[in-house]
Amino acid sequence: MRIGITLDEVLRDTLTQFLYTYEKYYEKYWEGIDILVTADPKALDTKPDDKLSVKIKAPYNSGSSADFELDSILPFIRYESLRDKILNTKITNYENIGE
Repeated sequence: MRIGITLDEVLRDTLTQFLYTYEKYYEKYWEGIDILVTADPKALDTKPDDKLSVKIKAPYNSGSSADFELDSILPFIRYESLRDKILNTKITNYENIGE
């Protein structure tokens, strides 16, 4: 009969639960918003086609794409013209019709 649990088992179970919760969190990340300004690569990588993303560039998100890229959040905050350009961007979807 075994009574007790090892630290490895606790850590494995905790990590498994964390990763499950983390993935479920990003499935709902874009609900209720149209534009997201973030440096989070997972949020950028899960962007739906009908939303806009603004990436704040960082070494850890260089592999993620976005509709707009900024070196810092400051230009977005400071410059109304930049905000207007981003916030008024219309999303268009198209279908490539073969010949």
